[in-house]
Order: sequence, then C-alpha cells, then structure tokens
Amino acid sequence: MFVGLTPIRVSSLSRQQSASASLRRRRRGAWRDPLPHRTWQASVLVQWGEHARTAAVAVVTAVWLHCAPVQVQAAALSAPTPTQLIEEAYMLLQENYIDTRMITPTLLEHALSPPLPRNVAQAGQRIEEELLRPLQDRFTRYVPREQMEHLLRFDGSGMGMLLRRVDARVAAASRDATEAASFPGVVPRVPVSPGDLYVSSPPVRGSAADRAALQAGDVIDRIQGVDATGGRVLPFEAANLMQGVDGGTVTLTIRGRGDVQLVRRVLGVHASSARRVVTYGQLGRTGVIRIREFNALARPGVEQALQHFFGDAATAPMRAPSVPVQRLVLDLRSNGGGSLEEAIDVASLFLGPNVPLAYMSNESGAELAVTTRSPTHLYAQGRSLPMVVLVNDHTASASEVVAGALRDQCRAALVSVGIAANHTYGKALVQGVFGLSDGSGLVITVGKYVTPVVREQIQGRGLHADRHVLGLWSALPPWLGASMAEAELFDRDAKAFGSPALCPSPATHTLPAGGVAEGA
Repeated sequence: MFVGLTPIRVSSLSRQQSASASLRRRRRGAWRDPLPHRTWQASVLVQWGEHARTAAVAVVTAVWLHCAPVQVQAAALSAPTPTQLIEEAYMLLQENYIDTRMITPTLLEHALSPPLPRNVAQAGQRIEEELLRPLQDRFTRYVPREQMEHLLRFDGSGMGMLLRRVDARVAAASRDATEAASFPGVVPRVPVSPGDLYVSSPPVRGSAADRAALQAGDVIDRIQGVDATGGRVLPFEAANLMQGVDGGTVTLTIRGRGDVQLVRRVLGVHASSARRVVTYGQLGRTGVIRIREFNALARPGVEQALQHFFGDAATAPMRAPSVPVQRLVLDLRSNGGGSLEEAIDVASLFLGPNVPLAYMSNESGAELAVTTRSPTHLYAQGRSLPMVVLVNDHTASASEVVAGALRDQCRAALVSVGIAANHTYGKALVQGVFGLSDGSGLVITVGKYVTPVVREQIQGRGLHADRHVLGLWSALPPWLGASMAEAELFDRDAKAFGSPALCPSPATHTLPAGGVAEGA
C-alpha cells in the first residue's frame, strides 16, 4: 500500500541506500519553521503487479494468497528454518525482480551449499552474499526484522502490514499438506483462490493491523466494501483503497472472521515533525511550497499550504494571506524521493484525478500505468494557477516522477536556480518491499519508469530543466526579493505550464481528465 519507506520512507524512485543532505535552518518572513533535518533518499516502494508479481511499499501491499486446511496452516505459520527463508527469498526474486533472467538456479545452489546456515542471522547473510550480491544492484537488499518494522512504520496507509496476491503455487500449497510443508513462506489460514489477497508477514507491532489482531495468513475478502477476491483488486489498488487520513478507519472483511475496523495510525511520523517535511510561504503574489521528502506527511503538508493560500480564515491554520496568491512554486530541490504512493497523492492536488503520472515497465516489456487519484480536498487554484517546479541534481526518484509528470502534462515548467546543475539526479528504478515469513524482508528492484507523455528515459540521465535562472532573490529577504523572484520564475516570455516544445500557450491549454489550465 504504500509506497514509501524508510525515514522517508523509503524510496527512491530515489535512492534505496538512504543518502542524506543536511539542510540549514532558515527563518525568514512568512516561511514556516524549516527545522534542521536530514533528507532521506529512499527507494520507491510501489506496488507492482503483473499477475502474481507485486511489490509493496511501506505498509503497502504485496500480494499472494493461499488456502489451506487447518493441518496445513499450522505448518505454514511456524517459524521458518534458515533454509526455508533462503528459498522464500529466492522465490520472491524469481517472481518480482526487474530482470528475471538473472535469477538462475545457480544462485540458489550457491546459497544452499554446505555448510548450511544455522540461524536466521546466518540465513540473512547468505541471502545477501549469494542471492543479492551477484545481481550488482545496490537498490535490491535484505532487510532484517528490526529494520523492516522501522521501514513499515513509514507506511502512508497507516495499516502496518504487507499483503500478497495468490498465484498457482500458493493456491496448490494451500490445499495440500505436503506442498504446504515444503512451501517457503506464509500459507493463508483458510482456502483461497488465485488472485486473493492475504497478510504475507507479521504486522508491525503497535500498528493498526496489530491492534486489530490481524495475523500473517489472514485472507482479506473486502476492503471498504469492495470485493477483493479472485484478482478483482490488485495490490496497488488495495493500497489506494486503504489510503486516508491518520486516525480514520478502514473496514476489512477477513475470511472466517467477518468485518474488522482498523484505525489508521502512521507510526513513523509525529505532528511535531510535520514542518520538517513541507514548508511554505509567500514571495509577493507567489506561493512557495517546499517538499523535502515524500512520506506520510507530504500530502497533509501540501494541503495545509494550499488551505493557507486559498482557504477561508475560519478553517485555515494561519490567517489567510493579505496579498492573494496568483502563482505557485513547488520546490523539489534536494528532495531525494520517498514513497511513490505519497508522491501520487501530492501530484493529484495539482493535476486532478485519473491523469497519467508515469509508466513503469520491466525487462520483459510488461507495462503499468501510474495515475493520479481523487484528492481528499480539491483546490481549483492548485490545478490552474501558473506554476513552476524548482529542481537540482539532488532531485531524485519519486520527485522526478512528480516533476516529469507536471511538465509532460503541461502543468508546470522545470526551473534550475543559481549554480546548481540544470538537471535532476536520474533515478528511475522502482523498488518494492516484500515481507518474509519471519518478519524480515527484501527491497527488490521491480521496474523502471518513464514520463507519461514524452516517455522520456530518466534513468542515468535525469530531467533537464526548461530554463535556468540566477536566483539572486534567494539571498534576499522575502519582502525585497519577491518582485525579482516573480520576474525570473514567471518571465512573460516563458511558458508557465510546461516545456515550450510540448505545450501550447498556458492561456488556452486544457489538462486531461481533471485539471483546467487558465491564464494568469
């Protein structure tokens, strides 16, 4: 469900090895308290599903299912042996790695060569050395149980669990005790059919799923009343259905148990840290929103900024600005990415629902469209005012998805500032988070993405800015630099809604399926 992961929750469509860039504290004018913090680059956890293929993103869903009579369940839910854990990891790589040609039987043979590991720690080391290292993919990695729990605490869904989708092998194991005994992984607690969804690993302690007493092997028949059986709901869709505000409820129908209500609880973030993720302020008539990473706080933070700029005084957290906002700047400089799910939610505020954000594919050519959703709150100004996106060479992963989509959909131009490079980082690989039956997990590269209209290849190249500005205003206090910033960022001769090569005049262009661009 989520897509996101490690303190920032992950991902990178960004970099899976978290990299951090220290930011300096700045308090000027109307800017909201940018506290010192670290910008994590994480790999994007996104649900990727091609038949049985699925990826889950921080507390998102990975999906499999199986069915099994009672005698099968007991074996399936017992602690896995070190050998079973290695076999389970190999199976996940076979099903989900971006290039399955690299997942050969030789890898498993080497991983199970004598002397066999005697405990989980040794099994994890063997997985890293014999299954993952030969792939030469620094974004695909083994995650020990303790780190896995921490990773899932940044799940934007607030559920604290991973789901998987059943395939033929799982279904067979669920009906045959012999198959189940040799099956590497969790077997559902009740009989299931291919396409069903079940909880694939132990829920995070203290999470919504844990508090509702969900267990590994529980089968989910309905999500918020929507039939999830037989492949009617893919993992990515399941994640979307469970999205919502922190403290809201989600009703799941558990096979053999009935309806269970879960209260969303985003464990990895606190209100006191919200301002570290999204800050906002005004430069004259320009509203500026800075997002440092895409985690569970990103969408609420951007909504708060839009509410401040355009909402009424009774509901806005601050007094409505005395000078009306007529332009928007989305600052994604040094944003290393994070959760793709959260990035989708943020982009939806500026594009409206059902607009393509990117296309993801694997080496076999299978393709998956990533589209925006219906935002919780719609602000017409967020989808219509002239807008630019600030980028630099540390804008990566999920940030590149958002920037590339806003430009391709003619919603915004990309602008680099000052001495920074005029291109983004170039991380277009997608990672999924998969739980193992002992509570540990794998972060696996499951695909790569291109922009939605031009199909621009970003991996290793980055997105090139539409124009470059000196940015002298950034060294001045807001009251002095406002007019200079507006002149540079929204030059009358520049196309405000995207690349001049792709987009018509901003005064006449209409966005697809949701957003209407109007002239300033």
